[in-house]
Parts: sequence; structure tokens; C-alpha cells
Amino acid sequence: MVCTVTPATLHFNETVSTLEFASRAKSIVQHAYVNEVKESKVPVKQYEMVKEKLNKLEDTVEVKDARINELLQMVVKMENQQEVNPDEKSEALQRMADEMLAEKESRIKRIESASSEMELKNQELIAYLK
Repeated sequence: MVCTVTPATLHFNETVSTLEFASRAKSIVQHAYVNEVKESKVPVKQYEMVKEKLNKLEDTVEVKDARINELLQMVVKMENQQEVNPDEKSEALQRMADEMLAEKESRIKRIESASSEMELKNQELIAYLK
């Protein structure tokens, strides 16, 4: 800061006032910081919702995997029993294979759907953040 004063006695009061102001201004400490814009949380919340859906879907898949394992155990148990009719065994194996195939196809569709939805939300989020 630059203060200009005059040696003229006519402006003595102004000179004293200017010097007092300069003395007070010297003690001012300024802290600079960058203003940050807070972004909307809406896209992040949507992303979290899709992520939560995907996690629930994975949990459902784990439950179905447990059912398939249960069916496999039944088949093994049936194999250990000698009284099982070969037709019954064949029918149980076919039923198990059909269930596994249907579940696999269903799983693939749900995962592809959730994945494409998540990809779309990611693209929206990226576009929003740009």
C-alpha cells in the first residue's frame, strides 16, 4: 500500500489521518483461499442406488447357488442309494440341469440389465461432472 502525504501545514490533519490509516492497514492479515463449488449429490445417489441393486442381485444369485448345491447333494445321496431307479435318477438329473440352465440364463439377463443401467448412470455422472 502506498500513502502519499504532504509537508504543507495547511493539510496537516489529512496527513495525520492518512498515517494513522496506514498504521491500521499494516496490521491487517489477509488469508486467501479458493472458492469451491459444491456439486449436487443427485447423480452420486443414483449411482449408489444402482450399486445397491447390483449387490442385492448378487445376493440373490448366491441364494440360487445354494439351491443348486442342495440339488447336487440330493443327486449324490440318490447315487449312494442302490434302490434308486435309473429312470428316477435320470429324471432328477434332467430336472436339475434344466433348473441350472434356466437360472443361468436368468442370471445373465439380470446382470446384463444391471450392468447396462450402471454404465448409463456412470455416463450421466461423467457428463454431469464435466
